[in-house]
Amino acid sequence: AVDMCDPEEEKCLGDSMVGLDDVTGKPLNPSVIRIARAEEMNGFADMGVYPYVLRRVAEEDPDGKFIGVRWVDTNKGDDVSPDVRCRLVARQVKTHADHTTFASTPPLENLKYFLAAMVERKVSKHGKKLKIGILDVKRAHSRAPIKYKAYIELPPEEGAGPDMCGELQMSMYGMRHAAVSWEEEYTKTLREAKFVPGVASCCSFLNADLDCEVMIHGDDVVALGDEDAQREIIRVMSEHYEIKEPKILSTDVGDAHEAKILNRYIRVLSDNDGDPLIEYEADPRHAEMIVSELDLKDSRQVVTPGVKRSAKEELIGEKKLDRKMAYKYRSLTMRACYLGVDRPDIQYAAKELARHN
Repeated sequence: AVDMCDPEEEKCLGDSMVGLDDVTGKPLNPSVIRIARAEEMNGFADMGVYPYVLRRVAEEDPDGKFIGVRWVDTNKGDDVSPDVRCRLVARQVKTHADHTTFASTPPLENLKYFLAAMVERKVSKHGKKLKIGILDVKRAHSRAPIKYKAYIELPPEEGAGPDMCGELQMSMYGMRHAAVSWEEEYTKTLREAKFVPGVASCCSFLNADLDCEVMIHGDDVVALGDEDAQREIIRVMSEHYEIKEPKILSTDVGDAHEAKILNRYIRVLSDNDGDPLIEYEADPRHAEMIVSELDLKDSRQVVTPGVKRSAKEELIGEKKLDRKMAYKYRSLTMRACYLGVDRPDIQYAAKELARHN
C-alpha cells in the first residue's frame, strides 16, 4: 500500500509528478494528484495486479515481456466540480496487426434507445416504472487476468527501488489485450446471471425474465429496467467488481434526476401529467475547448452557420496554413464533427469545415 504524503512536499510521490491535465493541458492541483495516485496504487495492491519480483529474474525469463508505464492525470469533472483521476497505464506499443485485440463498444444509439424507451414505454412488462441505472466499475481493465507473461517497470511512487519490477497478474489500461479481456470477463459474469448478449452488439445484454437491458461501454454500465431489475444488476456487478455509488435515474423522489453517462449530461424532468421527459446535453468540454482554442469567448453568435461562396471567391485571399496551424485546424474540425453527433445545430458548419480538412 502507498502511504499518503506530506502535502508540503512537492514531489513526495516521485519525480514523475506533473501538474497538467493530460487531456486539456490545464493545470491540476499537485496535492490532489498525489492523493489520486496513491488511491490508484492502493487499488492495485488490493487487487494483486502485480507482485514484486527481482529484475534479474524477470530479465532471465525467456517468455516474459517488459512493458513501460506512465501516469495519465485527468479531470473528469470541470473547474467548478473537479473529479481528478490518475491512472497508471501500460505503454505497450503496437508492433503488428492483431485482430485478437479488437474489443467492441456499443453504438451511441443504444443509449438513446434506452432514454426513448423510458419515456415511451414508461413501465416494464411487470407493470413497474422503467428507470435508468448507471454503474461505474473501478479499474475495469484490471479485473481481467492477463493472457501472457509480462513484467512492468514500477513507477517511482512504489518506492521499490531499481532492482525490482512487477510481474503482471491482471491486465492494465494501455495493454493491447486489456479491453478484449475485460469484455470476456464481464460477458462471462452477465451470462451466469442469465443475461444474453445481443446479436448486433455483443456489448448489449437482455434478461427477458427481468425485462432488463444492459449496455457496457468500457467501465460504464447502463441498465434499462424497473426497480427490481436495477437492484439485480447492481447485485450482480457488485458481487464481482468494485463499483462506485450507483445512480438510478427516474422521476421518483429519492432517485437521481441528473447523471453523466458517457460524458453526456442526462436530466429527467416531468410533464404536467408526471410522465418523464429527457433533457440530453452533449459533452460540454468539447465546446469549451473549441471556444477557448479559437478565442471566441466574447464573440457573438450568428444566425446562419455558413455563407455560400463561389469557387473563385473561395480562392481569393486564401493562403496555405503552416504545419502547426494545419494540425490545429484538423484537430478542432474533427472535434466539432464528434460533437455534431449530439449537436444537430453545428452539423452543417462542421461538415463544411471538414471539406477543407
